[in-house]
Amino acid sequence: MAITDSVAIRQGKTNLAVDAIDAGSGTATGKLVYQTTGLATVATADFANPAFGAANGSALATANAIEDALVTADGTVAKFKVIDRDGTTIFSGTVTAVSGGGDIELTHLDFLEDDIIRTESLTYQSP
Repeated sequence: MAITDSVAIRQGKTNLAVDAIDAGSGTATGKLVYQTTGLATVATADFANPAFGAANGSALATANAIEDALVTADGTVAKFKVIDRDGTTIFSGTVTAVSGGGDIELTHLDFLEDDIIRTESLTYQSP
């Protein structure tokens, strides 16, 4: 039998995670880091501060504005991580092409240095 948390507990877990992005003092904001399958960094985007709004009734939180990311190294994006202001990873996930089922979906995955990655939206829901 699976254990199921109440909505209030799920909302609390989600808010705990997304609020952690704004913690620390190393930089002005948390960051969204795009990576290759080998975890090499392709581009980094700044979140707004705060990074996310509060979790809704479905325990889903939506990111506030995310700046465009300037690609600093050629690569095929396959993963991402979200880090706090001190560089600690808060959560991570997959990146696929649109309709590929990734946690983030982009129109294409292959990037060259000086390209721009635009993140239209990002949501987080505690597992």
